[in-house]
Amino acid sequence: MTVDSPVTEDLLAADFLNSKNAWAVGNNGTIIKYGKISTTVDEINDVPSSYLLSQNYPNPFNPVTNISYHNPEAGKVNITVFDILGRRIKTLIDEYVSPGKYELQFDAGELSSGVYIYRITAGKFSASKKFVLMK
Repeated sequence: MTVDSPVTEDLLAADFLNSKNAWAVGNNGTIIKYGKISTTVDEINDVPSSYLLSQNYPNPFNPVTNISYHNPEAGKVNITVFDILGRRIKTLIDEYVSPGKYELQFDAGELSSGVYIYRITAGKFSASKKFVLMK
């Protein structure tokens, strides 16, 4: 049976012969042949190829901001916030993470307005960015 309208049966399995033809089987002995499939699939690779520490957003912020980073290999990641004099204010993350792209929120509601630095250390990679808290 060739289908030109939406399938209402529960399908159990499908086998794609090539990019234009497929067979599917479903409940009650249903066998469906699909022809001339025209679908484009973009491969999404969630594992980044290099380390990256992005600029926080929004910046300036009050009191919450987002920080994104890329970690291409499994390992310990540390992200710490410092004041402009270099004193450690808060550790945002200090744990083993899998490869991937991450985003975290930093709530600076207890801090006073000013310029702060956040730094990532992961493996041999280290980077710092400046951000501004305005209340």
